[in-house]
Amino acid sequence: MPIEEEKRLDMGEDLKGLALSDEPREAPFPIVGIGASAGGLEAFTHLLSHLPPTTGMAYVFVQHLDPMHHSMLPDLLARVTKMPVCVVQDLMRVEADQVYVIPPNVDLTLEQGTLHLLPRTQHGGQRLTIDRFFRSLAADQKRQAIGVLLSGTATDGTKGLQAIQAQGGMTFAQNAESAAYPQMPQHAISSHCVDRILPPEQIALALLAGLGHPSFKTPFSQESESLLADEQQAFTTIRLLLSAATGVDFLAYRTATLQRRIFRRMAVMHMNQFLTYATYLKDHPAETEALSQEVLIHVTRFFRDPPAFEAVTRLVFPEVVQHLLPAEPIRIWVVGCSTGEEVYSLAISLFEFREAQELPFPFQIFATDLDAGALKQARAGIYQRETLQAVSSERLQRFFLPLDRSRGRYQVNEAIRELCVFARHNIMHDPPFSRVDLISCRNVLMYLMPPAQEKVLQTLHYAIKSHGFLLLGASESVGPDSTLFTRVEQHQKVFTKKSWAQHLLPPVLSTGVERATRQESVKKELKEMIHEPTLQQEAERLLLTTYAPASVILDADLHILHLRGNTGLYLEPSAGKATFHVLKWVREGLKLGLRAAIFTAQKEDRPITREGLHLSNTNRLVQITVVPLKTSSLIRGFLVLFAEGPPLAALVAAPLSLRKLLGREAGRTTGATRIATLEQELAQTQVEVQATLDADERANVSLQEANEEVRSNNEELQSLNEELETSQAEVQAINEELTSTNQELQTRNEQLRVAQDYAESIVETVREPLVVLNAEMQVQSANTAFYAFFHVVPPQIAQQTLWELGNGQWDRPQVRALLQQVRDTHHSFQDIEVEHDFPTIGRRIMLLSGRAIVSERKGVRDHLILLAMEDITARKELERQKETFLGMVSHELKTPLTSAKGFVQLLQRRLSKAGDEHMAPELEQVDRSLEKLSRLISSLLDANALETGMLSIHASVFAVDDLVREMVKEQKQLWPHRLFLESTIQIRAYADRERSGQVLQNLLSNALKYSPVADPVWVSVSVDDDMIRLSVQNRGKGIPQDQHARIFERFVRGAQPEQNTVKGMGLGLYIAAQIVTQQGGRIWVESTLNEGVTFFFTLPLAA
Repeated sequence: MPIEEEKRLDMGEDLKGLALSDEPREAPFPIVGIGASAGGLEAFTHLLSHLPPTTGMAYVFVQHLDPMHHSMLPDLLARVTKMPVCVVQDLMRVEADQVYVIPPNVDLTLEQGTLHLLPRTQHGGQRLTIDRFFRSLAADQKRQAIGVLLSGTATDGTKGLQAIQAQGGMTFAQNAESAAYPQMPQHAISSHCVDRILPPEQIALALLAGLGHPSFKTPFSQESESLLADEQQAFTTIRLLLSAATGVDFLAYRTATLQRRIFRRMAVMHMNQFLTYATYLKDHPAETEALSQEVLIHVTRFFRDPPAFEAVTRLVFPEVVQHLLPAEPIRIWVVGCSTGEEVYSLAISLFEFREAQELPFPFQIFATDLDAGALKQARAGIYQRETLQAVSSERLQRFFLPLDRSRGRYQVNEAIRELCVFARHNIMHDPPFSRVDLISCRNVLMYLMPPAQEKVLQTLHYAIKSHGFLLLGASESVGPDSTLFTRVEQHQKVFTKKSWAQHLLPPVLSTGVERATRQESVKKELKEMIHEPTLQQEAERLLLTTYAPASVILDADLHILHLRGNTGLYLEPSAGKATFHVLKWVREGLKLGLRAAIFTAQKEDRPITREGLHLSNTNRLVQITVVPLKTSSLIRGFLVLFAEGPPLAALVAAPLSLRKLLGREAGRTTGATRIATLEQELAQTQVEVQATLDADERANVSLQEANEEVRSNNEELQSLNEELETSQAEVQAINEELTSTNQELQTRNEQLRVAQDYAESIVETVREPLVVLNAEMQVQSANTAFYAFFHVVPPQIAQQTLWELGNGQWDRPQVRALLQQVRDTHHSFQDIEVEHDFPTIGRRIMLLSGRAIVSERKGVRDHLILLAMEDITARKELERQKETFLGMVSHELKTPLTSAKGFVQLLQRRLSKAGDEHMAPELEQVDRSLEKLSRLISSLLDANALETGMLSIHASVFAVDDLVREMVKEQKQLWPHRLFLESTIQIRAYADRERSGQVLQNLLSNALKYSPVADPVWVSVSVDDDMIRLSVQNRGKGIPQDQHARIFERFVRGAQPEQNTVKGMGLGLYIAAQIVTQQGGRIWVESTLNEGVTFFFTLPLAA
């Protein structure tokens, strides 16, 4: 692809002008570009599955792919269509009835029916792969381009669909109801660039229906006269209906352009004849409005054509400022402003120019257009981030305000918007603005017929100041022989006004009574401007026409603008094509001298006189004076003055008479005079020849430079050819790799099929009921356990929704909401209890869990829901019985236990008073046993409370060292010489004092029980950040590393043999860990085998 074309496509160049090209470079069949992102594969497979193998169209699928992984799209798509499916390779020619898939990590473009792979690019952090391909498809295929936008996120594809629609192609978008991710197609729909909004299946049918339309088979007529009489009349009727509805004279628009745009709309409506469409328009005003939007395309962008803005800043603004009066504003008029991007671009450029020059001049920009909707958007000045790609980050930060960063919406700041006035205006019949310094009329003239173009140019000429400028589009011009404007710079479409041209407002284009009325008003204005001349003016006229020298005024291109005096001696028209170029008019003998004088006057910027020029075939000598005409620093033309010298006959005849009187001396004098005259002519000719040689030398230098550029280009082409040969070898190698990869993929597909069958077999043998639902909550399948558990057979539930099963046992708001959440967000849920009286199995409590799954059959991927059911009725009954038992334990066991403990203590006191000490040890042993039994019952109750969430924690502020001393003192009664308080500090905690003491007591008891009887146990208290840390350490056998976490679980005890000798239930550490956790602390153990164990736990520090 040519570099300039690639840049234009990549930068989102304005395609408004491209819609006017007369002949598309199109293939003999339509090419369908299909763009998608997330969820697009499913939509595309549905679309392909509804297309026959022979449609006469080619399909190019462009999807956002992971750049680091190989795509399996070709294999997946090949399962749903009989058309060949292939991955695009560089320089691959597009053929009908084939499907092409973009490879990963590249961009794709189309040129002359050939696909090109390019490095992937990003704009503003977004990948615009779809936009890039759609724009190239529009530029290459014109009206045979078809764009389809399917499911996806972000905004890629919208600009591309706008380009396709501008070229006369057809555009489709997937509707929101059928799209998994509707954001991408919805953005295009909101931009009004989509012809049909349909689900994928109906898009396929619409493509087949549109294929039979003549717009895809027959070129458009370039002239309305080539139509049949009735069709030509219908075509005129359509234009008149458009004119009546919009107030725009479409009879002045280019016929071929209107035919293409109208015919494209007819293709959307499935109509083949202008006559049918004209009748339809009369009865459907809404279609007339849609057609007007079709014809009045709005495609523009900020700082479109940067060299044009650079030329305006460099040439126009400085020149305009030079001619400003004090406090006079600069006035700019933008014709056809569309949605305002160019208006604000000019405002920003002029604002920056004013600051750079430190000039305080005011300025005002008038912006006009035919479309009221576009003007409304322009006034708001709100644009999406992707439309601001050409705006630098500095300008974006300075001149735009972010409205919604998440949606990428920005607004032009108020300081710029206040300088721009937007109004609806028809350049062909509304009065123009006046005294304008710069008019920007880009991509407007190209839509009009030549007579309308001329009238518009006359209107613009009238509106511009004498030192004003006109800016046109890249494909527009004022004509080679324009008497109104002169081009300022060769490579830019910037023109300056010819101030001596007629400064009258031309008749405007209209129809009917309005045109006649407007023409009468123009005639009246002309009569008022042309008044009777005064005596002074008449005298000046006589002096100029009778006594002033013959003269001619030339523009900068040496075209004759005005003749004065008797110029017939020096100028005459030449044979051949009519032209006003002065060198074609000047008589022989004067041409070389005039050319040299003009060249020297232009080069030296001063008047130049050439004398003694011999007029051929006469005996006359002529003097020519060339004066540069400037209204500023720019030379805008030349004034050429002709003066007649003495005749050669007088110089020759005088020596003949003198010879008779003076003889030989007179003859010598005459000869000398003749020689002097010839020498003067020779010198003059030498000067002219030298000037010509200088010009030729410069031309030779330019040709030499051009020749060197051609040679350089030739070398580059040779290098490119070598690179292409190398690329061909690389492509061949890649093709072999793809073949190998394809075989691997086929093997993997077979492995996936086997794995899927294996998974289905496992599901079938699961004992719990399983059911699979589709997106509409209809039962797709169920396993054997489901049918056996609910006593149903497959025909009873086939195609029924979950809510219709049985007696509606699953039709519950909570279940509905959870399943819809799984379907929409793919988030799973677990362990939802449903209690119901089922028809065949009675009252049951079921535990439900659900998650989203993806099933693929024959290349079609379906999003399903797997619902698992577990009968927990028996478990719930056991839990109820357990709670009953624990309640009984709490009441029936603890009550007599407390009484027994009281009786033992009473007996101990009585025996002590009686002095009977021999029974004291036995009673103390009974008391210890009762205390142990009480702790076991309390542990069971605490464990149950923890499990049910009923354990109460009552936090308060207490002194930790007091609590530690109490617990140590209590344990010392049983182990008097083993406990040592290693370190403690006066610190206060915010926790449950009783429960914290329970934890410490458990750790002290374990440390004492699981260590040798003679070994000490240390207790320590410290502060770590905002937590109080307590530790209990012994010198026992230690705990293996792999058991550190498990010992805090319920009913888990140490695995060491010596630990089994100590009785216990394995609940103490579990309860301790739960209490510490609920108080906001943590508990852990550090141990090395045969070196002892240290348990730590933390409590929150009181504020």
